[in-house]
Amino acid sequence: MKIDPQPPFEKYRVYKSFRQKEGRFYVTLVPSDGAHRIMSFARYVLSVRLGRELTADEEADHEDGNKLNDAADNLQPLTRLLNQRKSVLERGVSAEMVTLECPECGQPFQAEARNMRSRRKSGHNLFCSRSCSGKHSIKKRAFRPLRV
Repeated sequence: MKIDPQPPFEKYRVYKSFRQKEGRFYVTLVPSDGAHRIMSFARYVLSVRLGRELTADEEADHEDGNKLNDAADNLQPLTRLLNQRKSVLERGVSAEMVTLECPECGQPFQAEARNMRSRRKSGHNLFCSRSCSGKHSIKKRAFRPLRV
């Protein structure tokens, strides 16, 4: 497959494109100084469509879920976090939610059970908000005896 470098990669030449074992295509880009970089073909195509390189936090998401469909209109930029959440939703994995009472304000709130277990193990409470967590922390510090 012949690939001509387009903005934002006009300073590079495409040395080669290849397919990995999982079936995805990758390209090797070589700038004039000789140091090469390898990136997924989907990331390359999306960068060309947007006219800029994707940031380190952005990923090329396949809208139809087919990782082998690298058509420009099938790709969208998503942050890593959003892409992970989308993948979880597509797989139908849902977190077990539990209802708790905030130790600071007494309001009921929902939290993931896995977070509750890990926080309780380390001796920390779960709060309904960062605000309540901060208030509780300040109160806790105020009653701490001074070390002599």
